Formats: sequence, structure tokens, C-alpha cells
Amino acid sequence: MSNSNILFIVEGEVTEPELIKKMNSVLNITETRNVYSYKTSIYELYDVLKEDKYLDIVLTLKERTSDKRTREMLSRNFVAIYLIFDFEPHYQKFDINKIVEMRKVFNESTDGGLLLINYPMIEAYKHIKEMPDKEFIDRTVTKKQVKQYKHLVGEESDYTDLAACHRDIIINQMIHHLIKMNYLINGCKAMPNYETVTKMIHDEEFIKKQHLHYQDDKLFVLSTVYYYILELKPTSFFDEIQLPNIINELCTDS
Repeated sequence: MSNSNILFIVEGEVTEPELIKKMNSVLNITETRNVYSYKTSIYELYDVLKEDKYLDIVLTLKERTSDKRTREMLSRNFVAIYLIFDFEPHYQKFDINKIVEMRKVFNESTDGGLLLINYPMIEAYKHIKEMPDKEFIDRTVTKKQVKQYKHLVGEESDYTDLAACHRDIIINQMIHHLIKMNYLINGCKAMPNYETVTKMIHDEEFIKKQHLHYQDDKLFVLSTVYYYILELKPTSFFDEIQLPNIINELCTDS
């Protein structure tokens, strides 16, 4: 995919674009980054797209903007499209059936788009207190904490300054989330390979399980925003990981 256009359709105007820019920079992603900030939740996007029988999200967004630069960006040919949105179970229009349906429709980056969900929000990527954070694998948030999640992460995370996050920190964060996802879905406290991660990303049942966890007042903190890095660098990413001590500590019971 080198030297090709990648489209990121994201929820926010600041956090997601800055995070993508940072990850691309420190991990040498050379594909051209195009970011469209939707500025509201996935549940609002669902309501817009349900009126489009062809579910062409790029065309739909293009038709709904009058900004010349945005229209020009959306007129490009994209080799991959990633939708990065929050689970956000406290949102007024939250509907588990809507997000499950969106997951079924947007299940391939090279064919319509791939939905990557953050539980409960994008700030989950940095909800790590130290390196390694052995408590992260069991970290959950209550319904009350979800409503104050940005503030909670600001208090608990040791990595709130994105500008100060160098390559090893970003990779460390990815490792924490990948191991945790493997543990939650497969019951395996180990670093998953690319094939396993891909299966987990497409696991629709996990979304439903997270909903049940939320109803039980213990939503597991997890970000999947990192997956696009693995999809763009399926071999080199795992070859480049030089932090075996971190992986071993996270995968070893205290």
C-alpha cells in the first residue's frame, strides 16, 4: 500500500487525528494520511447511513459537506478506509444493535471500510499507568466512570502528553492492548500473531460481551485503533518488536 491514500473517518477533531499522526510518524507509515472528523458519535453516523441503500460512506459524507477542501479530499481514490469510533455506551442514542450492524457492514478496510472501536472512548489507548502496567489486563470502568472517562484517564495515565510519547512507548501501548484483547476473547495471556488479531478485530460477539460487561458495571478498557498499523505492516511490525521483557512481564502472573 506504499505511497497510497488511506482515509480515516474519526469521531473527534483533535485526539484521533493527533494520535494517528503520531503513530504514523514514529512507526514509519508512509501512506498518505487523509482524516475526516465526523464530530459526533457512531450512532449519529448510523442514522445517516441507514438512508443510503448503497452504504457508500465516502459518497455520503461528500454529499453532506460544502467545504471545498473536504470534498476534494473525499474525491480521492482510497486503498483503505478506517472508521475509528467510540463505544460510548452512555451516549443518548446508544444502541447495541446499531453498532453490531455497523460492525457487520464495515468489516473490510479495502471494501467499504473497517470499523475500529474504542471501549469506552479513544482515550483508552493511553489508560496505562506505567510500563509495564500489569493491572491493565483487568482494568474496567463503571458506568459512573464512563461518564467522566476523559478526566479519569487524565488522573490515572502516565502518558497524557502525546508529544512526549516516543516509538517505544507507542509500541508498548499497542502490546498492552493486543495482549489484553487476546486474553478477553481467547482466554490466552500472550502476544497474538497477526492472524489471531485479525480474527479478534472481526469478532462481533465481543461487542455484545462488552455490552453485557457494561450492564454489569465493569466495561473492559480496550482500544483497537492500533489495528490499522498491523494491517499496513502485517509482517514488519511483529519483526520489529524489540521489547520481549515487556511482553514476558505482561504475560506472567504475579
